[in-house]
Formats: sequence, structure tokens, C-alpha cells
Amino acid sequence: AATDGATAAPAAAVSADFTDYQILEKVCDDLGCHMAVINSAEENQAIYDQLTSQHQKAAFFGLSDELVQDQWVWSGDESSYTNWSKGQPDHFVNKKGEVDHYGQFFASKGDGTWNDAPFMDNTTHFICEWEFDVKKAQEARSSQ
Repeated sequence: AATDGATAAPAAAVSADFTDYQILEKVCDDLGCHMAVINSAEENQAIYDQLTSQHQKAAFFGLSDELVQDQWVWSGDESSYTNWSKGQPDHFVNKKGEVDHYGQFFASKGDGTWNDAPFMDNTTHFICEWEFDVKKAQEARSSQ
């Protein structure tokens, strides 16, 4: 997430079939980034707009309470921003015994609000984020 006025945080939705949340964090790390940390309503909307432009409504980002129930922690940077849908997080336990521990855009709402969800075999979308120095990029482009 952006740390000062000179940086922005591009995000990319990645699609694949994964079975473990830590693997998502490793995939992002291997790409030189981290699971997305959402800092504001504007950033939330921008990421959600990008996601829906790819015809997706649900994707995991870097928020979890898997270590301690109800202590939601961002992977990567800290953020106090939340956008839970009404009644969420609810820590629902499905028939397989999987508990909702991971933040994701709430597919059934279609409005960019969040749901807590279990990490299951059909988890296919997650969002990575990397830091980008806008000033440095502009300087490099002007020197060409």
C-alpha cells in the first residue's frame, strides 16, 4: 500500500487453483509483491473495479484472522480500513468443517464489500500488490 505521496500501489488479480492460503502469500512474494492491503474506500473501489472488469466478483486479499479468531491482520502493511458487508465477518463453518478466516470481496453482494470465507479447493482468485514509485517512473520516462 502507498506509504507517501510519491508512491502508488498497483494491484493485480491472479487466477489459479490453490489449496493453502500460505501458498498465495508465497506466490505474491515470488512475484516481488504481497497480498493486497486495502487502505481506503478509493483503493477498495479501484481494486474491485479491476476485478469486475475481468468478469470476477470474488477474490481474496491479504486480510486474515487465521492465527487468532477476530484479530484481523493484514499481510504486508498495516491498515485500519475495513469494508465488511452487513453481518460480516461471521466465521461461518461449512459442512466440511472449514471456517471463514480470510477476507475476500463478497461475490453475492457485487458491491465491493467484504466477506470472510474459508480457503477451499475451489479458491481461484487472489490479489497481489506491489509498491511503485511514481516519481522515479516519471523521472525515468523524462530522461529518455
